Amino acid sequence: QKARHKNISVGLFMIAILMSSQLLVGCSKINDINETEAAENNSEKEVEYTNDSSGYSITLSKNLMERMVIEKKDNTVYFASKMISESDSGFEGIILFINPIPKSEYPSRQDLDKYINDESPVPLVVIGETRDNYICYSTATDVQYPPDNETMTEEYKDLTDEFMDNDFKFKALN
Repeated sequence: QKARHKNISVGLFMIAILMSSQLLVGCSKINDINETEAAENNSEKEVEYTNDSSGYSITLSKNLMERMVIEKKDNTVYFASKMISESDSGFEGIILFINPIPKSEYPSRQDLDKYINDESPVPLVVIGETRDNYICYSTATDVQYPPDNETMTEEYKDLTDEFMDNDFKFKALN
């Protein structure tokens, strides 16, 4: 089992390292997003992002979603600043990415928590679980905005703060 944890650690480390290069190759727009108005919260509308292939949905503020580009590569969903990713700055603007982690690798939540605390090469936060997976996010680990552009730097920081203040209103679909 220790070897299996090591293999997963190496895999997650590779995800973190290859994240930028994967995006340079190009990611397809997600086809399984259902943007529907989910609720009103303090007069601010919310949007439900649905990932049918991984079996979950999360609800985010409409304001946040309108400022984001959401792309999917394999099972990883990337949330990036629209302003930065659509600019010619050379930066992707990735705020965070969401990955499913198979329960077959970590049968109990305690096993997953031990992995996250002791072995994971990137910080992971569990936002929910489906029948087959734990759904986790990690923030970008390298610079994702042009530090010499004050407007883009502020946008990136604002989006990051807004995401970190979000409870993700997770819902399993299976």
